[in-house]
Amino acid sequence: MLAQAHELIVKVEPADRSGNVSQALNEQKVALSEQNTNLSELKAVLKNQRELLAEQKSLLAEQGKTLSIQRTELSKSRSSKADTP
Repeated sequence: MLAQAHELIVKVEPADRSGNVSQALNEQKVALSEQNTNLSELKAVLKNQRELLAEQKSLLAEQGKTLSIQRTELSKSRSSKADTP
């Protein structure tokens, strides 16, 4: 997407051969508008990804706590079996 934005900037010259500066400026405005739209979309996607990563982090923390509890219980269970003749 950034490559496309760069191409848009490179393709639109400040003035064409006939000296039509107004048309060139309008084309640049359109290109910038498209870039702004693309950047807004990317920003929204990144925000969504950050939220999903935060949720995954929370779930992993919960799983870690659960695993810790299960290890403790397993260890206690093994200890009690070893103590039983």
